[in-house]
Amino acid sequence: MMLDDFTVHDVTDFPVVRMRRVWPGYATQWETEMNALMAQTAPFVVIFDDRAPAEVHEDRRARGIWLKQNKKDLGRICRAVIAVEADPVTRMAMQAQALAAGKAFGLAMVIASSASEAEEKARVLLYGEDR
Repeated sequence: MMLDDFTVHDVTDFPVVRMRRVWPGYATQWETEMNALMAQTAPFVVIFDDRAPAEVHEDRRARGIWLKQNKKDLGRICRAVIAVEADPVTRMAMQAQALAAGKAFGLAMVIASSASEAEEKARVLLYGEDR
């Protein structure tokens, strides 16, 4: 899969991958892109922000099934999924959900308060230091 073929993820700054957008029925394209990301040899981090629209149940279910089926392999190459949530109350609630989701899917789930904090966390997770 070529980088230009990615529509769900922005991979221009790989190994930092950003969720670009979702739409009803996006899960099939998401899965194709995740398989392509996993085929890379370099670890990566996925960042998604609080502006993303809510996904429909069918997409959430399909994504959950894929994550469970690929838990072990994804956990080896994806360093974390980082969500951006500016609202402190919502961020606290997301922290609890992130712990449960992280255990279920074998991934580190991190919540950041801003895009810049998410970028910093991504660099630390990928490179082990501030850059």
